[in-house]
Amino acid sequence: GRSRIIYPPAPLVDRTRAYVREERAVLVRRAATKWADRDPEALFLTCRGQPMKPRRVGAMFTAAAEAAGVTATFHALRHTFAAAMLRFLQREARANPELNPLLALQVLLGHADLATTAVYLRVVETDLSAIEASVDDLYAALL
Repeated sequence: GRSRIIYPPAPLVDRTRAYVREERAVLVRRAATKWADRDPEALFLTCRGQPMKPRRVGAMFTAAAEAAGVTATFHALRHTFAAAMLRFLQREARANPELNPLLALQVLLGHADLATTAVYLRVVETDLSAIEASVDDLYAALL
C-alpha cells in the first residue's frame, strides 16, 4: 500500500510516453464524451477510459505469463529484480567502495527495515548468472 520509486530503462519510459501521447489520449477523448469531461489521474486506463485497477494489471500479467508458458507473479518479479540488482550493486561496490549495496537496495525496494532487505544476501550466495542473463536479455529487448 505504500508508494514506490522505480527506475525503469529508458526505452520503457519512451514507450510509456508514446502510450500517454497516443493511445491514452484516444481513451480519454472517448471517455470524455461518455462520462466526465476530465482527464483521469491514473496513468493506465481501461478501454472505457476508466482508471485501471492494480488487480486488473496483475490479471494481465498472469495471462501474459500463462501465454508464455511461464509461472510468474508480480511478487516473484520483484524478488528477481532485487536479487539481480543486489548482485549488480555488489559488483559496482568493488569499483566504488563508498557504495553500500544492501543500503542502496533497501532504498530501491522501499524497505523500512534493513533486515527485510538482508534476506536477499542469502539469494546472491547462489549462482545468479541465469537470472542476470535473463534480466540483461529483457532490457536488451527493450532497446
